[in-house]
Amino acid sequence: MHSLFCLDSSATINFDRRQIRDLILSIDRSLFQKDQIGSKLRYEPRYHITHFNDLYNDSEPLRIILAYFYSQEWLDTIYPLILNSKRAFDKLQGITGFSKSDFNSIQHDDLAPFISSDMKRGGNVNTLSIYPNIQFSILLPGSSIPIHLDRSDKIASLMIYLPDSVQENHPKLGTSFWFPKSSSFNPPSTYSHESYRFFRSNEEAYIMNNSLEYPIPFSSACIFLFTSNNRSYHSISYPSNFDLGPRVSININYYACQ
Repeated sequence: MHSLFCLDSSATINFDRRQIRDLILSIDRSLFQKDQIGSKLRYEPRYHITHFNDLYNDSEPLRIILAYFYSQEWLDTIYPLILNSKRAFDKLQGITGFSKSDFNSIQHDDLAPFISSDMKRGGNVNTLSIYPNIQFSILLPGSSIPIHLDRSDKIASLMIYLPDSVQENHPKLGTSFWFPKSSSFNPPSTYSHESYRFFRSNEEAYIMNNSLEYPIPFSSACIFLFTSNNRSYHSISYPSNFDLGPRVSININYYACQ
């Protein structure tokens, strides 16, 4: 089960997507990590602090993105969405609420709070503070991310798609979400704090046969936010016969401080 939100990006924040796309594609590919399962290339600033600091100083659109999506204003926007969604799974998670971390807007000369996954931890047994981690993502034609569950400490994911004019709204480039067809659906396994949960071929077949696929468009009109739970199955497949160039996106993932 998913809680998927499409937020009007034009009303939310105004930044030059083309410049951000070009910036990500200009990064040396040797700085990207390749997922062990699937073929996604990901750049995480926390592993390249000096390099990312230079990108930040040279790119106004990047500064705009970080200033907004790490701000208290944005946290106040998504907090009720995340809270209401997670309450539906509080018995599974042992969570009854979330405390809002204070995300100060990014400062020109201080990137540390925005690239570290070790922000101030707090809360009590029934609340969780949250912290963000940003990631640049590239998928090339013929690559994919199989059906999976995110780590159990991930609360929500924000996806900012960066299509060019040819890729805009292309149905083969968006993320697919898999909704169980009935309440009798039996999850193949639980998920863990330590890692993402990929599935054996028979488990993946079970999910596909007993779920409805909901592909979202690769669109710049929306910023997509979805919450994570033990049935939030999703995947990406970029067929090689649709060579429309690199699929570029920004992911800002919100994790629980426990």
